[in-house]
Amino acid sequence: MSAERFLLRIVVVTTFSVLSACGGDDGPIDTMDADVPDAAAGDGDVEAGEEDSGAADATVDALVRPDGGMRCGNEDVEGGEVCDDGNTVDGDGCSADCTSNERCGNATLDETVGEICDDGNTVNGDGCSADCLSDESCGNGIVDIGVGEVCDDGNTEDGDGCSADCSMGPVCGNGAVEGTEVCDDGNTDGGDGCSADCASDETCGNDVLDPGEECDDGNTDTGDGCGATCVIERCGNTIVDPGEDCDDGDATEGDGCDNDCTFSCTAASDCDDGAPCNGVEVCDGGSHTCGSGTPPADGTDCGGGMVCRGGVCTTPVCGNGIVEASEVCDDGDDDEGDGCDNDCTFS
Repeated sequence: MSAERFLLRIVVVTTFSVLSACGGDDGPIDTMDADVPDAAAGDGDVEAGEEDSGAADATVDALVRPDGGMRCGNEDVEGGEVCDDGNTVDGDGCSADCTSNERCGNATLDETVGEICDDGNTVNGDGCSADCLSDESCGNGIVDIGVGEVCDDGNTEDGDGCSADCSMGPVCGNGAVEGTEVCDDGNTDGGDGCSADCASDETCGNDVLDPGEECDDGNTDTGDGCGATCVIERCGNTIVDPGEDCDDGDATEGDGCDNDCTFSCTAASDCDDGAPCNGVEVCDGGSHTCGSGTPPADGTDCGGGMVCRGGVCTTPVCGNGIVEASEVCDDGDDDEGDGCDNDCTFS
């Protein structure tokens, strides 16, 4: 037996005791004859001297609620209740009066959960939408496809991009900017400053990827991956993007802009090829290309017993008419005793 019913029984017994003491038209009331079990009973078992608890409960209910009404919020679905979730709060799947499960299609208008209507079904086109959020009337700001609407701008006026009966929306190509159109140049051709669907003015930075654009992030800033002309920022796009020295659009090295978009040279030291016989390289500050200097004279020592010849570091040759390396003379012949012998030493 619940604590609530136990207390109710005490109240009932007490009431009978008072009435018995005071008496009435019919004389004192014998509480022992009252159709209420002893307050100490209620352990769930019908024992000697006890009434059936179900009958006793019914008696208490009848005394406390003579109309047999329900009690919403006690978690018991009673009487005319549809639900009972233990509270009397709306919007949680059971209405505050326990008469609605707050579902679309139950024929109860549950405004607390946003319903506009509820005609007892979840079908479109009958004056109440399938989700109970629209009365399917033109001018309510909801495009009700179920009743043939193609637009609904919240009014029933013509000339604003949606006809008065919601049957005709903006017409791209009629030369008038209507409804959600961004532009309307009188045709449905793209690439002429107004897109074919009238949704873009085809300018970089409008957040619409128009023909010819590689990207469009809604601005014309650089350094964010999409450049000021809506070309993706990368080496090789012929645009000098942030962090690049140059960008000539090709992958050729040494042409002034290398394939990593850095200058081929900015100083002579960038051009040094380590070959002493082709001259000292120079860097052209304008084109950022390397150039060779004047080669040293043939026979110039290039290190390691080698000499320069024709711009190349090579092994010295006795008899070539050039005094090279360790030679003391070289008369270009192999005659002995003529002042310079064939080993390039003096006779």
